[in-house]
Amino acid sequence: MVILDIDKRLSGCVATVGSFDGIHLGHKKIFKLVSSKAKELNLPDIIITFRQHPRFVVQPSYDMKLLTTIDEKISLMDGAGVSMVKFLEFNRQMAALTAEEFVQKYLVEQLNIKALVVGFNHRLGKGRGAGYGEFVEMGKKYGFSVHKVEPVLFGNEPISSSRIRTCMQECDIEQANKMLGYEYFFYGQVVQGKKLGKEIGFPTANLKVDKRKMLPCPGVYAVRVNTGERQYKGVLNYGRRPTIENDVMLVPEVHIIDFAGNLYNKTIKVSFVKYLRSEKDFGSISELKKSIAQDIERALEIL
Repeated sequence: MVILDIDKRLSGCVATVGSFDGIHLGHKKIFKLVSSKAKELNLPDIIITFRQHPRFVVQPSYDMKLLTTIDEKISLMDGAGVSMVKFLEFNRQMAALTAEEFVQKYLVEQLNIKALVVGFNHRLGKGRGAGYGEFVEMGKKYGFSVHKVEPVLFGNEPISSSRIRTCMQECDIEQANKMLGYEYFFYGQVVQGKKLGKEIGFPTANLKVDKRKMLPCPGVYAVRVNTGERQYKGVLNYGRRPTIENDVMLVPEVHIIDFAGNLYNKTIKVSFVKYLRSEKDFGSISELKKSIAQDIERALEIL
């Protein structure tokens, strides 16, 4: 996959525009149509997206977590067969553009677009002023065709990034994974902890995660852990560790089953498979150890 420079100009292309947070099954349906139209017209296909999620600019006080960081989005787009991606810097100046101003500046003048693919409910421009009907009129004016992608349904409702976030907030990681089309994951740097897990016989890797990355609701999960060398089964606790320490901040820590070695300062990938239980204060270390052993046994059955 090629990442285009901001000022790179093309002689023609088929494109789509959006935030594409999560790269879920609905997004992949859009990418597929972009690719097929590009082959039909013998033109390059390009996904246009933003380095800064528009909501952080338009509503800076809104506390929204991202399903995908930039690096994760690039990886998932590459895996979805995207040929080229162009990242735009979304700022207040861009937010002030009308949809037609955006189309003229970025799609027509820079990319000489010949076909535009849009999602069924996609809106663009200041105040989300333009949708499919307005795009069709702009296409007639500037010489490009417009193609609408119908939603991918899950449970009789369209898949969306907001639905996936809601599932994760409600601890329903399995439903979220079905809408994503893959196991939700994050990358975390292994940092020094207080080695309390090791002291009770279940060593854990404490993970530092991008502050804007969304993690599912606090609790215990069956996970897959990729260290770069190989993949392991694991149990992740995301919470405050009330039995041992009762941290102020939520902490993700993972016990990697059958792993021996040093991962400090290394970045590992953790993929969520199933929610096992809520975090509890067991009152004693012995009760905690018993519960962790049961979590590991259940995780092994699931994984």
